[in-house]
Amino acid sequence: MRCKVGYIAIAMGGCNGSCPAEVTSLVDPSWWSEVDVDQDPFADRPETVDCPRAAWIVETDPQPSLEVDTGLCTYLLVDQPSLERVCAGQDIEVEFAHGALVADEPAMAHIAVLVGDLTVVDEEVAIPADARRMTVDHAIQQGVPITVHLHNHGDNSWNITDITSVGGAL
Repeated sequence: MRCKVGYIAIAMGGCNGSCPAEVTSLVDPSWWSEVDVDQDPFADRPETVDCPRAAWIVETDPQPSLEVDTGLCTYLLVDQPSLERVCAGQDIEVEFAHGALVADEPAMAHIAVLVGDLTVVDEEVAIPADARRMTVDHAIQQGVPITVHLHNHGDNSWNITDITSVGGAL
């Protein structure tokens, strides 16, 4: 299943210089790094987190993505600096994919993506997940942290395929 989540229309604000009209990736799948526990903004962090580095890798086929094996990783929080700025009038799109979500007992997954202080996605996932859209009132500068959070019960596989900006300034 592929899900596209978190279109954000940047309504006001601006950037110095022009913004590209083409799709621009804001992340590099190989640049994710763990966030320290004292920097975790999410309230659902369990007391014990078991997420060895081998549980989240860069998948290259069919396209580069962050792949998370939740059978090995009970809770993931990673970030990286934004590769590009996002200007007024641009959209941010988060694309993720997952296989069939299974668990021994019924459970909910939690996926969240932050761009700086802006929450792009913050969903308890009831499969299938629908797209979400929201409007913000400011531009996002290059270098702000982009944070991915995944909390899932069961032996599942998730891929954060891309986080992109689309469209030129208004």
